[in-house]
Amino acid sequence: MNKLVSIVIPTYNRADRLPEAIESCLAQTYENIELIIVDDGSTDITEEVVQPFLQRDSRVRYFKKKNGKLPRALNYGFDRAKGYYLTWTSDDNRYFPNAIEQMVRAQQEFGKDCLVYADYVWKNRITGEERHYSNDDIRKIERTNIIGACFLYTKNIKNAVGEYNPSLFLVEDYDYWLRIYKKFPVVHLKKELYEYWEHKTTLT
Repeated sequence: MNKLVSIVIPTYNRADRLPEAIESCLAQTYENIELIIVDDGSTDITEEVVQPFLQRDSRVRYFKKKNGKLPRALNYGFDRAKGYYLTWTSDDNRYFPNAIEQMVRAQQEFGKDCLVYADYVWKNRITGEERHYSNDDIRKIERTNIIGACFLYTKNIKNAVGEYNPSLFLVEDYDYWLRIYKKFPVVHLKKELYEYWEHKTTLT
């Protein structure tokens, strides 16, 4: 079970929220991870905020590049990923502590390359509203993005499907899931493993 998991965090001017996202990755019960932070040309103190994590935990890697928007930042990170399993998370959201462990177990129980996606909790930082998202009818992916924000796939899938499309900013993930869906099984994990936080600057 102990294969390396690469988690990419693309970030841009979120120095205030980024530490929570980083902490949620480093606190995983599944410890064999590498955390690849891709700073997409931030002009705030992101680099300064990341430094203590680099000094504290050798699993953290940090790269700063010219701003190119989310799909290019993802591709930049995954080009440098060494893991057998791959995933990414937003710089303002949080994994539950057992998220990676549960998704790796689901991958291994399925027994072959697949995209695993889990349920998540949506929270509004402004109003305090909370919703719970779960959808196990994978056929609905043909009409809408049901995968959500908590997922895991293998490097074999990445090699077969290719990169995130730089021309599809804000729908790059949906396009990617559709491309996987056409070639590989997609497995729903009926467990809440992630917190998706909405606020004034959320990308959606």
